[in-house]
Amino acid sequence: MTNVADSAASWDGPCPLCGGRAHASEGTRRGRCSLLICGRCRAFVIEKRLVDVITNARVWNFPVLRHVAFLSYATQSAAARGGVLAITTTNWIRLAIDQERLDGRPVPATEGAYAHA
Repeated sequence: MTNVADSAASWDGPCPLCGGRAHASEGTRRGRCSLLICGRCRAFVIEKRLVDVITNARVWNFPVLRHVAFLSYATQSAAARGGVLAITTTNWIRLAIDQERLDGRPVPATEGAYAHA
């Protein structure tokens, strides 16, 4: 697996939100963020530190993973409105909870673990 924090200008690998194939380009905000393009999640900007947090949560199967599926839905919703969602270490839980409220449905525990990829 590619470590986003140590990568070069671009990489192809798993999407941190859905597990599908994604392409990342760096250069935004002095290299602290990446623009990812994924077939399911569409285009979104994410902090590299958050990618590492999500990756570690997957390794240890932390309960916080339930929020990741809603982040995927949030990026899809933003793209449908013509926007690009910026996901940071300070807003990711809020974005996920807001999307969960909009959807009005809980996500099964397995869905946050790439089950819908």
